[in-house]
Amino acid sequence: MDPKEIDNMINDAFVQADVTTQETTVNADPDTTAEPVAQPAADEPVPAKAPKAAKAPKAPKEPKPAKVKNPYPFMTKAEISAKLTTDREFRQSCLLTIFDRQTSAEQGTLQTKERNARGFMSSHSVNGSQLALKLLGGEELTSEEDGKLQGIISKYTKQLASHFREIAIKNDPSLKDRGAVFGV
Repeated sequence: MDPKEIDNMINDAFVQADVTTQETTVNADPDTTAEPVAQPAADEPVPAKAPKAAKAPKAPKEPKPAKVKNPYPFMTKAEISAKLTTDREFRQSCLLTIFDRQTSAEQGTLQTKERNARGFMSSHSVNGSQLALKLLGGEELTSEEDGKLQGIISKYTKQLASHFREIAIKNDPSLKDRGAVFGV
């Protein structure tokens, strides 16, 4: 539709609504009288809006700097968590790591006795230890057991990060100085 047709439709709507040149009062305060406000007549065209000014072209974006490799030389909790969800062998290896970090008394009784922040939490000690013993016996885990393992082992990313950090420092003593900057 062109603008004249739109103006005509608007004008027709005003005429149908019986809008004529009337004076309306606008009162901000009911105790005072206000000046009358004139309304446009039905046959007067409604002024069109002025066109918006054209936008200035945007300056070209500067290229992003190349990503700097993470200076942290060890496996992070996030990296461990991501790998635990996708890699079945890694999950099983981590289960055995957590089992090995328990004391021999805890391994024998399948219960957490020490509050040493190593090994299974008491709520996972029985199930985690049973799964670890099954793997140590050379048996394969069922898909149900693997699902249980995934639920258990995902709670130990901090302990696993600490373990992998210790291993990395043991294998490369130069990492000890770099690792001193970071904590686990």
